[in-house]
Amino acid sequence: MVNTILGHPYVEATDMPSEGSNTYPVAFGDFRRAYMIVDRVNLAVLRDPFTQATTGNVRYIARKRVGGQVIQSEAINKLKCSA
Repeated sequence: MVNTILGHPYVEATDMPSEGSNTYPVAFGDFRRAYMIVDRVNLAVLRDPFTQATTGNVRYIARKRVGGQVIQSEAINKLKCSA
């Protein structure tokens, strides 16, 4: 079951600020149109045979770059709380 407001689905984001004066706790809009996530193709893998050498294990550390940005700010509206 999807939670909706007036037929539009919503999610709660823990990153948003709590309600208070001069805060923006609610953002509503078409985030597919407004925000772009950029996923880099390359993946860097590092083999670390030393960290867990006493147990006979080899640790692998993987890093991947991902970024994002607002591309159409008109597609999102923010609700500002007043004092």
